[in-house]
Amino acid sequence: MATPCFVLRLTGSTLATGLSLPAGTVPPLLIGQIAGALADRRDRWRTMIATAWRVWRRSVSCCWFTTRARWD
Repeated sequence: MATPCFVLRLTGSTLATGLSLPAGTVPPLLIGQIAGALADRRDRWRTMIATAWRVWRRSVSCCWFTTRARWD
């Protein structure tokens, strides 16, 4: 729910807002089962570190683009 609100606030476009919800939900539904099976075969510690790194990177990029949009 937060992603469409975030997209609307950044872009002001209802089309981009409408497309952001399926764009955020369809990929996990398609590859979730395969990714879960692969994650069960890998070392749990490395999987957790890789996941935490990706979450951090996404958070930083989100903050970066938000502040950058406010300055322009």
